[in-house]
Amino acid sequence: MIFNKKVAFWESFYYTENMAENYIKRQQYLDQLISYKDDDIIKVITGIRRSGKSTLLFDIYGDWLLVNGVNKEQIIKIDLELKSNEQLCDKDVLYNYIKERIVKNKNNYVMIDEVQK
Repeated sequence: MIFNKKVAFWESFYYTENMAENYIKRQQYLDQLISYKDDDIIKVITGIRRSGKSTLLFDIYGDWLLVNGVNKEQIIKIDLELKSNEQLCDKDVLYNYIKERIVKNKNNYVMIDEVQK
């Protein structure tokens, strides 16, 4: 199994009593993301509206990466639904935005929400 002490720490850290009210634990989906963590394939999370896809990606998986040794600079989070990111809907602008933030010689994690925009 891929879980270790860091993951056990993450679970106790992340799912406190206060947070349990705000998030539904989706361990199966988190496990799938973790199992493909360093594979060179694009991961796509699909599902019905308001089902927790963004929370799973940005909050739960993003926090898991941080707790497990990934530096904040290696995680690029982009929500294309935000008005402040409207310019990133242009493919060339998005490409340059990501390229400028890539940490060289490290694995980087680019998370894009509402990519269909």
